[in-house]
Amino acid sequence: MIEELKRIIVDYQEINRLLNSILSVRKITFDQQVEISNYFDKYSDSNQISIVLLNNINETKFLKVLYAEVDQFVKSYNENKIFLDGLNIKELYYEYSGLYDNLIKQKLISIKPIANKFQETNKSLEATAYGSHKLEEIEKRKIEYYQAKEIYYDEKKELDELYDEKKEREKYSLKFLKNRFNDTFILSVKILDILKKYLPLGILKVNEYLDVKVLSQVFEFCKDEYFEETTSINFYLFFNLSNDSKDLIIRKGKKIYICHLIKRISLLIDTDNRTIWREAILNKLDFLDFYKKKSNELEYNKTSNNNKKAARFIDELDEILQK
Repeated sequence: MIEELKRIIVDYQEINRLLNSILSVRKITFDQQVEISNYFDKYSDSNQISIVLLNNINETKFLKVLYAEVDQFVKSYNENKIFLDGLNIKELYYEYSGLYDNLIKQKLISIKPIANKFQETNKSLEATAYGSHKLEEIEKRKIEYYQAKEIYYDEKKELDELYDEKKEREKYSLKFLKNRFNDTFILSVKILDILKKYLPLGILKVNEYLDVKVLSQVFEFCKDEYFEETTSINFYLFFNLSNDSKDLIIRKGKKIYICHLIKRISLLIDTDNRTIWREAILNKLDFLDFYKKKSNELEYNKTSNNNKKAARFIDELDEILQK
């Protein structure tokens, strides 16, 4: 059952990333609407979630992470309720289902002279039934008729396929006509209530130095290039100094990047805890001495050596942390 709990956590992390993406551009796409709808449909039965949580009552570290993720969604929704509830989902339906409208229109224009040609050759061939016509002329008209017929039916087949595709898209998109953000919010509040029911609030609250939203974005930025394989859950626990986290392994040649990462992230932590947190993280990563010598090297490489890779890392990280 622990895998089911992990799956709920991962799904909530995905839905939070989806929400952040929508809020960053103040617009939703049809694919994003499908994702949020599928998520709600998947977890709409809060009783089933209650069973999963109850069966994992001793998995405190995972329940803490789930609480943080669900709580993050609830906060984000509440802060942007008017915008999210006012999204025009029907507009997405017409946009998605109407994708083939222009293609159908163009095909109708292109097929018209072909259909006219087919009708003309058909009339011309029928005319040979009346009056006197040479055999060669009849054969010529037959050839013209069958050629026009073949071309027309090929084009007609393509047009029919476009109409069929349009109908399929209309049928598919009808399933996602409802705005599910409020429904997902209500579901999320139920999940929080279930967590509070099973575990004391003091246990559920993670001792956060950095919130889940920030670390989720930093994880996506760093996960493949700068750290050996890990999970977003472990990344969150590690940077909040949890004893339940596993070690993070820095990839070869990436230490100066992580020096800057830690230096930059530490600025998000209140001044009373900043130094304590930074030294604890550096000790967990086992490169406190390296940091003391190299913490400014990446910035030096950007400004003095015109290092484009260093500049990209610094600028993209700043963009993430300033959102």
